[in-house]
Amino acid sequence: MKASLGKIIFISISFFAFIFCTLGIVSSFIFGESLQQMLNSILHLRIYEPYVGGKIVSSIFDPMYDDTGSGTLVYPSHTTFAEGNLDLVLYTVHEPVFNAAWQDFNEYWQLDFEFRTGFKNADEPNYNKSIYVYIHLDGKIGGETKTLFEQAENISFSQDHPWHYALSIAGKEAAIFNSNREKIDLAEVVYSSDGKKIIVRIPLRKKELHCLYTVETMHHYVLVGAYSALDFGNILPIEKRKSRTSGGGLVSRFAPKVYDVLYEKDQSQMLSSWNEDDFELSILYPVKINMKNVQSRTPLISQAKIKEIKDEKKLLEALLYKQQSERIQNLKNASLDSELNERALLFLHTGNKKEAENQFKMLLEKDPNNPSYLAYIGSLESMKGENAAVIAAVDAVNKGYAYLDKAIQLTDGVLEKLKNGEASEAELLHRLNALLNRGGNSQAVPNSVFLKAAQGVQDYLEAAEIAHISGLQILEAQCYWDAAICLLLDDKKSEAGIWKREAARIFQQISESDLENYSLEERQEFLSLYLHLFEEGLAE
Repeated sequence: MKASLGKIIFISISFFAFIFCTLGIVSSFIFGESLQQMLNSILHLRIYEPYVGGKIVSSIFDPMYDDTGSGTLVYPSHTTFAEGNLDLVLYTVHEPVFNAAWQDFNEYWQLDFEFRTGFKNADEPNYNKSIYVYIHLDGKIGGETKTLFEQAENISFSQDHPWHYALSIAGKEAAIFNSNREKIDLAEVVYSSDGKKIIVRIPLRKKELHCLYTVETMHHYVLVGAYSALDFGNILPIEKRKSRTSGGGLVSRFAPKVYDVLYEKDQSQMLSSWNEDDFELSILYPVKINMKNVQSRTPLISQAKIKEIKDEKKLLEALLYKQQSERIQNLKNASLDSELNERALLFLHTGNKKEAENQFKMLLEKDPNNPSYLAYIGSLESMKGENAAVIAAVDAVNKGYAYLDKAIQLTDGVLEKLKNGEASEAELLHRLNALLNRGGNSQAVPNSVFLKAAQGVQDYLEAAEIAHISGLQILEAQCYWDAAICLLLDDKKSEAGIWKREAARIFQQISESDLENYSLEERQEFLSLYLHLFEEGLAE
C-alpha cells in the first residue's frame, strides 16, 4: 500500500504546495492584518516577563511518539488515558523570580511541561500524570543516585550527576525535597485549559532553596509516569498486560516504570540498560541547563547553500512541469474516471485552474459524494477570492469551505479505522485529500478574518498521524511543518516550535537510499521542506 499511496498523495501534495503560494486571498484582506499591526505598534504592547514566570533560560524539545518507555510499554486501559497523554514534547526552565508582589509567594521558580495531547475531555479533566524532576547543581557536593521513593520509577541516576533536589508532581499536587528525602515545601501546579501544558511554581521562601538564585549551571532528569494515588511514589505499576490499574508491556521486573524521559535522542537504549544478572537498574543521564540566560547564537545560515537548494528545486520544477504537460497530452482522450481525475490534478499543478475546475465538476456530477472531488472544488472556489473585492473574496472562501467541510464530514472516522487495520486505501486517500485541502485553505486565508488557523492545525496533525502510521515520512514531516505555520498564525509560538522541531526530526530520518528511489514529485516536496528547515537552522 505504501508505494501506490505515496505516489497518489504526492500528486496531491504538489497541489497543496501550489495553494500555499496563492497569496491573492491574503492580499484581499490586507487591511484587516494591517489594522492589527497598527494597533500593536500604537499600544507598544510588551509582556513583563515576571508575570509569565520569568525569563526563559532553556527550552528542551523531546522527540514525539516515544512514550513507550524502553520501547515496549503501553498505556493503562483506563478511559482517562488518551493516546499521547504521557508524551513529553517540551520542557521549559525559567529564571527564578523575586519581588513578585502579585503572587501568594513573591519568590518562585517556574518550570513548564508540554505534552503531545491533553485532557481526553476538557469538561471533565483527569490529572493522570506523575512527573519527577531530579536536579543536580553543578559544583555542589553530595547528592543521591537512587529515586526519591523506593520502588517508584525503578531507575537509577548517573554517578556523575547525583541529584540534590527532587520535584514530585502527582496529579494536581507537587512538592520539592532535598537529597535526604525531606520535604522542603509544596509547589503550585496549574494545568492549561486543554491539559497539554503544566506549569509548576516552586516557592523560594525557604533558605535551603536560595542557592537556585546564584547557580550558573545544573543538570535535570525529567521522568513521566502514569499517576496512581495508591501506589509507590504515585506511579502506576506496569504488568505484562495492561489493565485499568496498570500499564502493559513489562518485559523484566528491572524495567523502568516510566513512559517518557527528557532526552533529545532515542531514549529506548538508555531505558533498557538494566542488568538482571547483576541486579542493576537502568541508568538515566540528565540534560544540562544554563541558568544565566546565555542567548544561543543565531546559527549562521549559508546563503550559498540556500541558492543551491533553490536552483535544484527550480530545475526539478521545470522537469516536473514538462513531464506533467506531456502527461496531460497523453490523457487528451481519457474516458476513465481515474484518468480524468489525474488529468484534473495535472491541470491544477500546471496552473490551469479553469480546466481543473471543469474536470472536477464533471467528475462530481457523476459522483456527488466523492470527498476528494469535493475537497478540490472547495479549494478552487476559495482561490476565486484572489484579487477580488473584499466581499467577493469572503463569499468565495465561505463557499469553498462548504465543500471542504462536507469532504471532512464524509470521511470522519477513517483514522480510527486505520488504527484498527480496517481502512481501505481509497478511504485513506479521501481523508488525506479532505484534510490537506482544508488545512491548506486554513493556512492561506487571513486568520484575523476567518479564524481558521486552529482548524488548520488539527487537520494537519491528523494528516500527519495518518502519514506516520502509513510510513510516509515526507508527508508526515511536511504536515508537522504546516501545523507549525498555522500555530504561528494563531500566535502560538511555543507550540509552533515543537512541531517545527518534530518536522526536522522526521526529515532527518530520511536516508540517501530513500532519496534515490524518489519520483520527481517526491524530490520536489523533499527540497521544498529542506529549504524551509535549512533557512531556520533546523537542517544541515
